[in-house]
Amino acid sequence: DQILAKGAYPEGEYQRFEVPIEKIPLPNASVDVIVSAAVLEHIYDMVQATSQMARLTRRSGMNVHQVDFR
Repeated sequence: DQILAKGAYPEGEYQRFEVPIEKIPLPNASVDVIVSAAVLEHIYDMVQATSQMARLTRRSGMNVHQVDFR
């Protein structure tokens, strides 16, 4: 939130979603990068979540995730 508030990314260069991964309303292979911080450890159906991330990510894209293991 702080990075976005400071204007580090030009308007229109990113989309932010706060919905369940299976409900992200984007077409296949339409995302360059998926980033999550302390989210994946709360996912109930990891197979469905990773399938959706794979569906959304372009072939040359990437997923970056920080997971808390406590």
